[in-house]
Amino acid sequence: MKFDDALEINSALAIYAHPDDNEWNSGGTIASWVRQGVEVNLVLVTNGASGSSDPEMTREKLKEIRMVEQRQAADVLGVKEVVMLGFEDGYLYPDLELRKAVAREIRRFRPDVVLTHSTERLMADFYANHPDHIAVGEVVLRSINPDASSGLMFPELWKEEGFEPFLPNAVFIGTFGFGPVFTDITETVDQKIEALKHHRSQVQSPDEIEVVPHPSHQRRVTMEQRTGLTLPLQQFFPAPAYVDIAARAEELGYDSAWIPEVAGPDAFSLMTAIAARTKRILLASGVIPVQIRTPVVYAFSAATVDAFAPGRVILGLGTSSPIIVGKWHGLPYEQPLATLREATQVIRGVLAMQKTDFSGARYSSHGFRMPLLPQRIPIYFGALNDKMLRLAGEIADGVLMNWVPAHAIPEKIKQVRAGAEAAGRDPDEVDIACYVRTCVADDPAPTREHLRRELTGYVPVPTYRNQFLTAGYTDEVTRALGRWEAGDRKGAVAEIPDRMVEEINALGSPEVCRTRLQAFRDAGVSHLIVAPWSAGQDPAAEVATTVDTFAPNR
Repeated sequence: MKFDDALEINSALAIYAHPDDNEWNSGGTIASWVRQGVEVNLVLVTNGASGSSDPEMTREKLKEIRMVEQRQAADVLGVKEVVMLGFEDGYLYPDLELRKAVAREIRRFRPDVVLTHSTERLMADFYANHPDHIAVGEVVLRSINPDASSGLMFPELWKEEGFEPFLPNAVFIGTFGFGPVFTDITETVDQKIEALKHHRSQVQSPDEIEVVPHPSHQRRVTMEQRTGLTLPLQQFFPAPAYVDIAARAEELGYDSAWIPEVAGPDAFSLMTAIAARTKRILLASGVIPVQIRTPVVYAFSAATVDAFAPGRVILGLGTSSPIIVGKWHGLPYEQPLATLREATQVIRGVLAMQKTDFSGARYSSHGFRMPLLPQRIPIYFGALNDKMLRLAGEIADGVLMNWVPAHAIPEKIKQVRAGAEAAGRDPDEVDIACYVRTCVADDPAPTREHLRRELTGYVPVPTYRNQFLTAGYTDEVTRALGRWEAGDRKGAVAEIPDRMVEEINALGSPEVCRTRLQAFRDAGVSHLIVAPWSAGQDPAAEVATTVDTFAPNR
């Protein structure tokens, strides 16, 4: 089964603390994978003997009951083998005995992927994770590296029992609520429920279990509800101010905070600082020129941020321009699409802890394996024109549009979907994100003039100019380009009409801005990103007003 471009799954091993943990955590996923030909085995660490408040129940009796229940539930899901290690329920500690036992099973089954518990103590800010879950999650991560993968750890497993060292390709760590990776279990949710019903000793009224849509599922299905915020780096606030804005955005219910990298703060440093102040909001680099770091550096930079904000990182990459890459950084600007394609392939492999063995036209990397194991990090492409949009549909998790009017978006989405379909992907899996520069102000004229100058500066850049031309601004852009090339910068600015500025951005009263933003949603944008902008007398106040006005929680 092809999970994504970097991961093929033929076998999986679920390692959980108690009987029924597997069914609650990943029952639907496992049933789905089994249907697709994946061999799934299950290791349960404890005997489940503490899971009853019945004064007549004994630990020995409950242990036997739960063993039977678990095997019945596993049969429903299609699990091939169930191993119960027999540690006492409620008394787990990640000591050497437990680490060795788990490492033995990983070496024995040799799975492509492992599924297990999160090590977080408090999940989703309200659910206290079971100590046994934390212990098993910790032991599994240690067993992946180094216990199961190193021949120098527990050498008796290899030399005496014949279980050679083994390193799985990926680990899936369970979360509570909204996570970075989703498996559509629409076709297998009934199997999940049927499996849960077999745990009659643990489930009150098991025959009444039903599916209730979770808000996180609703947010995934109705992606138009996703609202992000771009940090206004163009305002040149002190770097700590951007951390404050991102923390405020989380309080207000924004789904994501986007940190572009052009001439301001380093994106990964700022993302890490924000991670320390937040708990829920997604943190996205939006976007970084792919050419200015190596793919390996991108991978471990993103993984480092993920260590501070597990499951909350989006890696946004773009091909930038010859001016930024060539003149500013002194690097070659050649074959931008091929560069991005190759970089993405290397990055995904490194993030999956695969040893690099890549030789391409733009990059090569051999023999590197990253010691960090992040949660899955989605990769978004900044895309303007058809070829890049189709490439995003082919291999990216999302596409980020910029400086585009709402009326041009349907055609761009058509290109993304064409790329996805050509690659055999579901086009609906590709998130459609778009920056919309927004200013709520009684007098938006100063900001309108500032954005007019900004737009004019993009006219000489071929990729942006082509986008403006295909969006219907042919005469205006042609005249502006002519004046620009003649050295008449002021005349070039004057050729950009109010209509173009106002269709690409959202400026004015809250009602006017809300109508403009809704036009982008109606055009098919699934992840609307408000980009606060101000050229007024008090930029900080106007930015704060814009951020507050479109808060999802209000």
